[in-house]
Amino acid sequence: MAFDGLFIHSLLNVLTTMRLTAGRLHKIYQPFNNDLVLVFRKDRINKQLLISANPGYPRLYLSKESFSNPNVAPLFVMVLRKYLEGSVLQEISQVGLSRIVNFSFSNRNELGDEIQLILSVELMGRHSNVILYDKQSGKIIDLLKRINPDENRARLLLPKAKYELPPLTPGINGFTLTESEFSSLKKEYPTPADLAKQMDGLDGDDRQELTGYLEDDYSFSSLKTFYNQFSSPKAYVLVTPKHKRRIYPYLPYHLEMTKESSSTNLNEALDEFYAYQANRDWVKQRSQQVTRVVTNETKKLQKKLKKLEKQLDSAENSENLRVSGELLTAYLSQVKPGMEKIDLPNYYEGNQPMTIKLDPALSPQR
Repeated sequence: MAFDGLFIHSLLNVLTTMRLTAGRLHKIYQPFNNDLVLVFRKDRINKQLLISANPGYPRLYLSKESFSNPNVAPLFVMVLRKYLEGSVLQEISQVGLSRIVNFSFSNRNELGDEIQLILSVELMGRHSNVILYDKQSGKIIDLLKRINPDENRARLLLPKAKYELPPLTPGINGFTLTESEFSSLKKEYPTPADLAKQMDGLDGDDRQELTGYLEDDYSFSSLKTFYNQFSSPKAYVLVTPKHKRRIYPYLPYHLEMTKESSSTNLNEALDEFYAYQANRDWVKQRSQQVTRVVTNETKKLQKKLKKLEKQLDSAENSENLRVSGELLTAYLSQVKPGMEKIDLPNYYEGNQPMTIKLDPALSPQR
């Protein structure tokens, strides 16, 4: 499954137990275009948070991986360092059951006044972004991906613009749903599949799994059994029939997959899972780059070869014409009007006869 609302809910429950809040933001790096690394220090212990706005697999978790720090810091990192280094993390929260996670920081400005800043992480596929804005004014300070207004008319994603949430699809929160509310919904949505479509924060796999739970027993307790898994998550890596690896905070029973591994620590499992995924994608990307270079060079060499072959043919034909011209000049008296060809001794080849084609419309002198 992807980082949908329920997955993020599970992960934040895990991060809460890892005591990131009240930690001081010590260092900030940007090892890759879409990735940020935030190093928090608390009780003399450093914890490294990876935030990725990669359009293919946006994510965040505490990582033990080693990341290289670029020699020249990108502009966004310099802005983050200016405003956030030395700040204290006050809270990590999720916007409803959306794929938006807000990191709330407190710091002091140049005048010594306390300021509240929000680093909003939007894990939304190709629209993923990381946005720093002032909590009081709501104005964007800077963001990882500046978006041209022509490309996104729903909201303005540029520095100094007022931060607005992206359009969110409303849905039912399964964590706060009461039994009486469920009874009313059951009347409104008579089939489990209909109700599952109304629930907030679910991707396709979660929706299919919830539908399976409710088809087995269309009851409030069955729905709660499904949702309770996300409050005390584990980690399961499964393989699809098409051999794609996926990670879940629960063990699905209604999806056609094979279990590969499991762990009691969702965060550590994510770190291992995506380290493998990132390495595999890096190898794939490099191989594609090499293949592209080889293909382009091969095309260039093939064009060059054709050109050289043409030049060679032209050179050979030129030499043949030169010899023919010399022989015709030497034996001009033997050339008669109207002849289409003539055999003349080639003194370059031991007087072996050489057949020369003629144009009967031309006189011997021409």
